Amino acid sequence: MDPLIGLGITITFAFFRYRVSALPKFLATFGIFVGILVMALGLLPEPYKPPIGALLLVLFGIGSLSAGGYIYWQRITKKPEPSIKDEPSSHPAQGGKGGSGEIFGNNGTIIGGRGGRVGEGGVGRGGDGGSGVIHGDGGTIIGGEGGSVDGHNIWYPPAQSAYIQFLESQGQTPDFNVQYPGAGGATAGWLERQKVVLKIREDYFRRSGQDTKLQTSKIEDVPLEHINEALRSSGLPWRARLDRKYWYLYYVP
Repeated sequence: MDPLIGLGITITFAFFRYRVSALPKFLATFGIFVGILVMALGLLPEPYKPPIGALLLVLFGIGSLSAGGYIYWQRITKKPEPSIKDEPSSHPAQGGKGGSGEIFGNNGTIIGGRGGRVGEGGVGRGGDGGSGVIHGDGGTIIGGEGGSVDGHNIWYPPAQSAYIQFLESQGQTPDFNVQYPGAGGATAGWLERQKVVLKIREDYFRRSGQDTKLQTSKIEDVPLEHINEALRSSGLPWRARLDRKYWYLYYVP
């Protein structure tokens, strides 16, 4: 029995233990122990060296007992993972933060964006509104709106960008159902209801001879009472109301 074989086994498993994370440390440690044992037995005088068969049998027995003990220890010390459905939510629904900004200079103006809202029974968190940075004197930063979280009976429009305030400052009115640069995405629940309302608006323009408004229109071009009456006639339980001047919010009364 060559002690160099034991030395090689020891070095190999020592390398695995500290450099190969995929190999369980228990197995690597056992390999180091085997290497040291083989190296020690190889240094014994020839009459005292045990037969290879007996050595392998002893090592197999020690390895089996050690492996069994290690598995048992792992099972009794490992904590069970909590059930997702039984675990109380530590992250209640929350609207996104309104955007802000930073000005590295003098005489600048920052107008913070409005934060997102949360409907009853909502889950998750809305995205934060966009912010800006100015390096220099003067200038204005208008933060974007934070995203909202729909509830089980209310569906909010997408978070709007500060570009709408810019249009207003220029004396313009935003077009209906147009997402200007920087606006947030819409939820599936809101989009589903928006499609129904878009069809109601299209029918209204066609019946009233206002075909030119099928492409571009303002939210006030169709009376809100007409939309809700059409929803009621269709047997739908939800209604629309104006929200933040240029959008519809959908809700169950």
